[in-house]
Amino acid sequence: MSDILVEQRSMGGSDLGGPLRFQNAIVFWVQCNQVELEKRLSSRTDQMMAKGLANELLDFYERYTQPQLEAGRDIDYTRGIYQAIGYKEFHDWLNLAEDERETQKGEELLRKGVEQLNLVSLRYTKKQIKWIRKRFLQEPTREMPPVYALDASDPDKWNEEVRDRAFSILDAHLKGEPSPVAPLPVEESKREERKAFRCSTCSKVLIGERQWVAHTKSRVHQKLKAKQRKKDRKGDPEEKTQIEK
Repeated sequence: MSDILVEQRSMGGSDLGGPLRFQNAIVFWVQCNQVELEKRLSSRTDQMMAKGLANELLDFYERYTQPQLEAGRDIDYTRGIYQAIGYKEFHDWLNLAEDERETQKGEELLRKGVEQLNLVSLRYTKKQIKWIRKRFLQEPTREMPPVYALDASDPDKWNEEVRDRAFSILDAHLKGEPSPVAPLPVEESKREERKAFRCSTCSKVLIGERQWVAHTKSRVHQKLKAKQRKKDRKGDPEEKTQIEK
């Protein structure tokens, strides 16, 4: 372990980093219910289409994608701008000939692209929510500020449920008084304790008991272990050394 990590932990940090830089911090998490979230995502896609998303996609396709395809190069949708949500979902429609985009097939593929965009956007919001919970609420091993939920499900109640509530929480926090609203509770974490083990057979470091078990069952490890046994004829039990933190 580096001297920097040791110093961070001694100051109240954890295996994920140092302590809070600003001690007097709080987090506001603006939320809405799932039904409303899906409606807003769909509405946003409709607005994007109405404002010319299809034309923007075609322009990008003709400027950058089509020349690469004509040069015999494949498009990697896992790298760069091509992995962005809102382009690869329209791949089949964009690859149609210009006159085909105006046919029934073209309309169906465009509609399919819109459906895929909505689906992927919803999936991404779920990943964001999962990340926030894991990072801030699931028994974080590092110091975390309190997180307050603000419900923005009903836009007509924005002032009451979001603005005014946030002001009251912030005002109490700045005055050092109890908050009128309780922060979100820290949830029970299912994450295993982060221990590092070294496999002497493979000269490899594994993080956590689960990774260690999976590694010892792997074909590569078993093959190396068999070669080692054949070489020394000892058949010693597996060397599992915990790395001290």
